Amino acid sequence: MATESAVLSLLYTVTVFGAPRDVTLDEIAVETMLPADDATRRTLAGMADTAGA
Repeated sequence: MATESAVLSLLYTVTVFGAPRDVTLDEIAVETMLPADDATRRTLAGMADTAGA
């Protein structure tokens, strides 16, 4: 992902909770993005520090 600060490398995963026979719209999906390298982790940590200020 290209941002103003840097190019971020992220591991993206979607976890869906629901029964395979359930046809309703009540499924819950959790999207998670994790840093894939140290440079991305440091950039995201710096972004979080400045957002809290």
